Amino acid sequence: MKIFLLHGDDFLKAKERLNSLVKEAKKKGFSVLTITLEGKLSLAEQLSAKSLFEKETMYIVETANKIPLSDLKWLVANSETLSGTLFVYNQGFVGARLKSLLPKSVKEEEFKLPPLIFSFLNSFFPGNSFKSIQLLHTLNSSEPMEKIVHFLGRHLRDLYWVSRDPSALPYKEDWRVLRTLSQAKKFQKGELEATIGDLAEADVASKTSDVPTLGLLDQIIATRLE
Repeated sequence: MKIFLLHGDDFLKAKERLNSLVKEAKKKGFSVLTITLEGKLSLAEQLSAKSLFEKETMYIVETANKIPLSDLKWLVANSETLSGTLFVYNQGFVGARLKSLLPKSVKEEEFKLPPLIFSFLNSFFPGNSFKSIQLLHTLNSSEPMEKIVHFLGRHLRDLYWVSRDPSALPYKEDWRVLRTLSQAKKFQKGELEATIGDLAEADVASKTSDVPTLGLLDQIIATRLE
């Protein structure tokens, strides 16, 4: 069995890559099966099941971090005798420990966000509108606006969560939680909620009218981060 690992913090691009592989496989007449880790059948049982028509099969696991240790050990022991192709996708980077538990033959594709997007997200706080707008326009020259809005929305959500309960953040790194908390504290009460609402309205407006998203984000930054 051929096994591919698709992972990284640019999970939108990773998922886009996975979707393109699925489309290509279907064009070739392959069966495409998504492995359900929460179901009654284990990963081993699902990979061992044979198609009635013996078609070439593309298997997909969309949550690499949730694969049980017992299944990983089974995969290492049996991957050379299994047929088909397995694509393991993960939203975020896979840690070194999990990588070490995968078969040595795994081919890896990493999808990293550009450092500039983190600079923009970290610049998003009251009193920093000029710098934030500068970074936004620079970022827009190389990244699609839809991606920028998506990650800004996630970041604002994290800022809101951490201001209410730091343990609610889905991050294991203490430094990341502390940095997010420090940024959240720069917003006065009610400002994060208002900014999140503005971004949601801007997202809808950009999809239902001819108003450019960049201009809408400029307006949010100029008014909320002045």
